[in-house]
Amino acid sequence: MKRIQFFLLLTGFVTVVNAETYTTSVNINNSAKALHWSETTSLRFANVLLDGATPLGARCSTSSNQADKNRLCPGYRGEVSNALFTLSGEPNALVYVLIDTRAQRRDGISFKPVLIQGTQVRLDAHGKGSYQLGGELTFSDYSASGNISYGYDIEFYVQ
Repeated sequence: MKRIQFFLLLTGFVTVVNAETYTTSVNINNSAKALHWSETTSLRFANVLLDGATPLGARCSTSSNQADKNRLCPGYRGEVSNALFTLSGEPNALVYVLIDTRAQRRDGISFKPVLIQGTQVRLDAHGKGSYQLGGELTFSDYSASGNISYGYDIEFYVQ
């Protein structure tokens, strides 16, 4: 019996001698708090023209000057603009864009946002960037008239 007690005592002693404590450090950059944006140019369309010969499906685009994409608004395009957002945050951060691009239909004209730059933008080494968003109108009903407003929500975030 004495022999077994000695063995347990020896094992306990070796374990204490070999135990060491290690530490680690973690840097946390919460760039979600540092991301800011503002709309510096708003989304603006040319005037829509319905003249009786306007075909259903005719479109009006802020992101293209091609005639086939602007049959619905063939006139002066000097005030047409894509929405422009300026972004600032963590240098070189990858910013994701979240927006619902489904068409909204009101009074015979549908509106949908057009992702010109896709769903990501990388901030530069100074933490600055910009994002452009286009829009498209589509004629769908001859009862369209008056002034129509559309809204859209856009979210920028960093993971």
